[in-house]
Parts: sequence; structure tokens; C-alpha cells
Amino acid sequence: MQGVIKSTDISLFLKAGELFDKRSDKVKPLDMEEKVWKNLLALSEHRFNADTSSQPKFFQLPDCFTGDNAKEWMTLYKHATPENMPIPEGINDIIKNSELDDLLYACFYRCLREDRTLIVVSKIIAKRMGPYFVKPIDITMEGIFKSASKRTPIL
Repeated sequence: MQGVIKSTDISLFLKAGELFDKRSDKVKPLDMEEKVWKNLLALSEHRFNADTSSQPKFFQLPDCFTGDNAKEWMTLYKHATPENMPIPEGINDIIKNSELDDLLYACFYRCLREDRTLIVVSKIIAKRMGPYFVKPIDITMEGIFKSASKRTPIL
């Protein structure tokens, strides 16, 4: 990431729509959880990098789930592994054309499917730093027992 990440951007990633209490005239899709809808509304109003000179990057996101391409978007939302599917046009262009591309990608999936956040962030870390930093630690009980002593606790 080459852009500057502000604390408000991190707050959105961590909290998403939890604190979102604004009323919206946007109609929630019937088969979408209220929490996910609030997350998407919060994302659609967030100004990354505290940029007040233009519209929020994801301002059109709620309309994607209720407009002409709603079926395509709901398929992404309901898919078992949405991070492996292509993001429909428009939003994908916003993410790719930003200097905060990885943060936008992570926030998008955090808001859309909170259960996939760890997988998405792991993919970003592997891409930026290498797979070594996301591979599981290979620990056996035998290895733990060998490294333990009276003065070295096992946690």
C-alpha cells in the first residue's frame, strides 16, 4: 500500500457498520442480513484517506444489490468462497485504481462477508510479504515436550 492509511480507515475495517446508525432511503435486499446491509451502507459513506474532495469510493455499492445487476451481486454475497470470484464491474475498477487497493479490497470483503475476512487478509499478506508469513506453524506434541522444562512453561 502506497497511500496513507488514516485511523478512520482502520476503524471502518475493524467495526464496519456496528456504529452505523443513520437512516437510509436505500432498500435492503430481502435475503441479506441487517448487519451486512449496515456494513455496506457504512462502507458506501466512508471517505478513505479522509478525502473530502470527492464522493466516497463505494458510494454506489448499495445500489448494486438492488439495481439491474442485483442477481450477480447476490450471487457473490451468497457464494461459499466469494473472495475467489471476480468482483462485478465498477467496484473492481475502484479497488484496482486506488493506491489503497489492498485496504479497499479487505474492507469490501469485511463488510460483505465478515466470515471471510481472515482469508482475504491472509491472501493480501501472502501477496505483499510472501507465503512464509501466513503458513501455519508446524508444531507437534513431541516437539513441544522436547522444548519444555521445569523453567519453560507450555502455553
